[in-house]
Amino acid sequence: MRLIEFWPDYGQGLLWSPGGTPVDSASLGLPDDLVQQLSLWNSSYDDDKLPIEGAGDPAWLAEGRLLLQHVRAAVGPAVSVVVTEPWWGEAGYRAVSLNAHLGTTDEACKAAIEDSLAAPDIAEAISDRLTLRRLLDALTAQERLILEWRFADDDSQSTIARRLGVSQMQVSCILSRLLTCLRDSWFQADQAVPASVGP
Repeated sequence: MRLIEFWPDYGQGLLWSPGGTPVDSASLGLPDDLVQQLSLWNSSYDDDKLPIEGAGDPAWLAEGRLLLQHVRAAVGPAVSVVVTEPWWGEAGYRAVSLNAHLGTTDEACKAAIEDSLAAPDIAEAISDRLTLRRLLDALTAQERLILEWRFADDDSQSTIARRLGVSQMQVSCILSRLLTCLRDSWFQADQAVPASVGP
């Protein structure tokens, strides 16, 4: 399955490959009228239209969500069109409180999410924090800063891109590479049990 990211940007297009290069809308076999609509909509892109600092442009965002649906319908199952920012209406990016109820119809489902989580193992939590610290220390200062901006400060990829003077797609690629590297290193560290540990 081919993966494409939906992300408007200045003049470059709004569909991107995982490597950060623009994808020509016409090369996907999209109908000509949809290609024209996408081009016209993207040509009106401006950072102020995104809800980074304020509400953005609700009408422009609503049109973008509609165009995203049309693109997904037109490319079919052979192409996965993904988004990385919450304003495109993807449910996977909604924050949910730990106190939120798991359901509403059955009393058993009314427990809070936090009630369903297992009690933390203190030794495991300490070990995890030490492993994470070691992995983060191995990154460059800029890589740590990008992760801090994205996940601690909850900055959007566009905001980070403006700070760094690069495109949002480049930030997306950097984050993808960093998270893959951290995930792989985490699992390698998890597999490596010191010889002194044991029964």
